[in-house]
Amino acid sequence: MEGLRLPKAELRRRFGLSERLAVRVGALRAKGLLVTAAVLEEVRRDRALEKLLLSREILARAGRLDTAELRKLSPAAAALAVSDGVLGFEERALAVRPALLDRGEAERLFAPEDVSRLKLALLTEVDPRRKILALRQAALAPLSSDEKGALALHALVEPEPEVRREAAALLKSLGLDPSLAETLSMLSDGAASARMLAAQKLASFRARPPERAVALAGLVAALRHESGPETVAALVDALVPFADLLTGEPLAAAGRELVKRLAEHRDAVAPAVQRLLAALGRSRRAGTAEALWREVEGVTNREIRSLFATALASMEHGADFRRAFAKAVAADLAAAPVEDLSVRRLVEASKGMGEEFLEALLGAFPTVPADAKGSFLAVVDSVATTDFVGSRARDAAGRLFLDVLRGAPRPLRLLVMDSRLCSDPRLAGEVKRPLCLDFLENLHAMRAERMTDLTVAALRRMGPAIAGELKERIAKSAYPEERAAAAQALARIAEDGGAVDDTIRFFRGLEPGDVLPRGTAVREVGRLCASPRAGERVVGETCRDYLKRMSGGPDWPHVVAALGWIGASPACARTAATDIALRLLDLLESDLPSPEVRETKTAEGTHLAVGAEAAVYTDLLPDVIGGIGRIACTDKLAPGLLERVIGRLVSKFAALVEYREIWAPGSVVELARALGDMARRRETPPGARVRIVETLSANLGNLSTVRIVSEILASDERSKRWGELAAGCAERLFAMARRADYRDIDDRRTIAASLGRLALNRGLDPEARGRAVETLAGERAPDFAEGRAVLERLAACRSLPADVRRRVAAILKGMGRSGR
Repeated sequence: MEGLRLPKAELRRRFGLSERLAVRVGALRAKGLLVTAAVLEEVRRDRALEKLLLSREILARAGRLDTAELRKLSPAAAALAVSDGVLGFEERALAVRPALLDRGEAERLFAPEDVSRLKLALLTEVDPRRKILALRQAALAPLSSDEKGALALHALVEPEPEVRREAAALLKSLGLDPSLAETLSMLSDGAASARMLAAQKLASFRARPPERAVALAGLVAALRHESGPETVAALVDALVPFADLLTGEPLAAAGRELVKRLAEHRDAVAPAVQRLLAALGRSRRAGTAEALWREVEGVTNREIRSLFATALASMEHGADFRRAFAKAVAADLAAAPVEDLSVRRLVEASKGMGEEFLEALLGAFPTVPADAKGSFLAVVDSVATTDFVGSRARDAAGRLFLDVLRGAPRPLRLLVMDSRLCSDPRLAGEVKRPLCLDFLENLHAMRAERMTDLTVAALRRMGPAIAGELKERIAKSAYPEERAAAAQALARIAEDGGAVDDTIRFFRGLEPGDVLPRGTAVREVGRLCASPRAGERVVGETCRDYLKRMSGGPDWPHVVAALGWIGASPACARTAATDIALRLLDLLESDLPSPEVRETKTAEGTHLAVGAEAAVYTDLLPDVIGGIGRIACTDKLAPGLLERVIGRLVSKFAALVEYREIWAPGSVVELARALGDMARRRETPPGARVRIVETLSANLGNLSTVRIVSEILASDERSKRWGELAAGCAERLFAMARRADYRDIDDRRTIAASLGRLALNRGLDPEARGRAVETLAGERAPDFAEGRAVLERLAACRSLPADVRRRVAAILKGMGRSGR
């Protein structure tokens, strides 16, 4: 027998003892008499036994007490015995001390029918006391160790804790590690904290395989009978190190218990279950997924099915099971809201099943409710574009998308158009081309500019495979909206990597006709000529023709816009680029027509009508300015000529700021932006860069100009004048930040982000850089993307003072980001 050496608090927690009785057990231990767990368990039910333990006589004789003297103290001691200083039940003492009887003598006590009866009692008896008696008798019975071990393991899964404890004692008598036996005994009874401690000890238990199997059996049995959620979670976690042993009936039993416990205490138990399932997956044991799915397959709780399926999807599968399992997962997804986080995890885990999973999804699509088809198609899209799927299944998904488009409502159509599958380069051309035609042929019915933009973007992603269909729709469609969208998509595809020269020639062939809106073909030709892949021959031919047409004709504004792109092309000759830049500059400085304004008075008030000449200021000037800016930012212009061009543009901007000339506000901003691009370019002569900043700084009351100037001065240059310009700009912005007329949130954010960029300038003094960072920090918010981007640039700026960098890092950390 084994006596307990537990502190008072643990005795009270484990056995529910009173304070007085726990103190007495400690006093007996101090005098040399230990008490077994079985006796303390019985004390709760036997008042006479409790009275015996609390008696003065037993305490007085504790150190020299034997069985005979014990029984003289009280009738309650009739079933007790003392052996080697341990007080326990007499039958237990005989069971663990068989050496007191000769082996032959002990076996002669049992007739064959006695052995059969004790086996039958262990297998069929309901009364736990009879089971305990049978276990104690089994220790002395004429049975082999294997037979006794089998009986003990059977008893280890009994619902009564005292029976399981007795089974652990029998296993110990058969040679089981004493520490393991005691831990299994703790796992069987006592307070919840003691059972949790036992589970944690078993999780770290290291022993021979047979003893690990016993520990596993004890854990599975305890899991079956435990009710407290925290203890259940501890037991499940304790099973993780034994995942390599879980197979057959123990695996099935564990699976059943996991399902049951999830249904009862999902939030408390789910993390531990996920860890155990992950460990089972790492064991890579064949048949594990099948065995667990059999326990889950009939469960209707979606969360439980999803949790198991997510883990099982990445385990080893046989071919037949994989197909059946994929169909089951697809059926669950067809009925589940895929916005649910657990379902999204299931989808991610199931992607590894590849074609079987995609085919199952396609088969389940007809059963999806109408309001969930969009979400389900998003799942199909995410699976079909993985590397786990072959071309056959991917093309089948594309054909499903094509079927969906026929008669689909606008939201579903948008989802298909925005899908990754339609633009996947691995999707077969014979599937992609009909999708392209459907996108275009239904565009005229949508009657929305956003739909046009989305259609062009979708077609662009589909790439060169649909170039032929786009050209056909441009030539044959009866709807101008479809022709225009096809033209835009064709041009963007060519820019992205298509046949640039062929596309240029195609558009040039459309210039004389009315297939496309006026000027569309010319403008697309100009943009395509600016591509680095455009050939010198086609660019040269186009440039010469457009220069001739620049002087007049119905398309001349579009020709001007196209030349602004052609002049910046790598394939454009320097002389031609210079000619284009000077012509555009002359046009910018020419006497532009003043728009006619007509005033009419009605009952509703005065109405002003602006003549068509206003288009010069709203459409033509931005094209001219953009063209000059692009050419000036290449190496086409000689340094001296570049300075003269910049000088003329600076003079024009000064005239506009001083209201000596009047332009549309958008055109003024376009000119400031072009000058800013030139100033940021290191190849621009230093004097010209400084002059640009000085001129733009005269218009810092305009927040668009503020942003442009701050972007110029954000460069980390070692220049005294550059630092002086940054300091002057910063002081202006600090003053603006205090003014009431700049208190709108967008205004404040523009000023703060601009000050942050100025802090990147090493010429700005440390105090001003710190103030700028604090101003930016004051406007930080989750939706202030510009401010966050500036802070990240500051975090990487090596010239920033150390204290300011630490402050930036702290701000970013508070926003959930870290500086570098």
